[in-house]
Amino acid sequence: SNKDNSDSNLISLNLTIAASAQLDLRGVSHPSQVVLPFPNWEPKEKPVKEDDVGPQVTHIYELHNSGPSSIGQAELQVGWPARFRDENLLYAMEIQTDGPISCRTNTSLNPHSLQISSLQDTPELLGFLRNSSDPPHRHKRSVNTAESYSSKILNCSNISCLRIMCMVGRLDRGQSAVVKIRSRLWAHTFLQRRNDPYILNSTVSFMVISVPYRIQPSTLPQHRTSMGTFVLWGTPDVSFAVPLWVIILAILLGLLVLAMLTLAMWKCGFFDRARPPADDDVSDQEKLTSDQTGDA
Repeated sequence: SNKDNSDSNLISLNLTIAASAQLDLRGVSHPSQVVLPFPNWEPKEKPVKEDDVGPQVTHIYELHNSGPSSIGQAELQVGWPARFRDENLLYAMEIQTDGPISCRTNTSLNPHSLQISSLQDTPELLGFLRNSSDPPHRHKRSVNTAESYSSKILNCSNISCLRIMCMVGRLDRGQSAVVKIRSRLWAHTFLQRRNDPYILNSTVSFMVISVPYRIQPSTLPQHRTSMGTFVLWGTPDVSFAVPLWVIILAILLGLLVLAMLTLAMWKCGFFDRARPPADDDVSDQEKLTSDQTGDA
């Protein structure tokens, strides 16, 4: 309508309306790598506190809505590298969330009931939680980079994973939902396999279930990615790097070469030395000289 002219002609227009939201799934591992062995540390046979198990490893995932539309509900799933046969890998201690998200697991966390340490988030992790508007490439570690190492990759295709299912509520443009999984690297498992590097990969995926509009988009956003933590070794263990029979053979060869050199030098007279004349030899020489003088 035209407020200045109520007699204006009415015109009907057809407008195309579409709902579209760009969702970014990004993550970070802290620390990104663990170097073994630890100085002056031995794993406990029966750990009581979580510090007895190994170093802390935390993975954080963030689902960020860059807009322009909102999402009504989404499902986020995490596969956590928990066990290999009967051995623990990343022992999950607790799950924390931030934003409109709630999570549950297929098994209980901290099955050994270890005492939880009172640890604070590092500035790096807190900065990640606050900086939800940063570009995703600043926080995402490339899986291709991890695969370039000559390491053994452990993921949900070859180990037992803890399944974490999360429901995400409405996310408007610029909002985020964050999941933080805090765990302990079970050091005893890796100390039995010295000098073997590993990559522990957790996988995360999301799928938008609905949008809060009468007009639904043709396709709902979904994506899948992974996050890796490197397990590396510092100074190699010589007893494992060089077999014992090689060390013994090298010592025997060294002794053989030394004996051959000693024999060759003895044959060449290297060890013979000129001795000074004895007293009897001197008297005989004097007597011979005096006899020669008397005859003359």
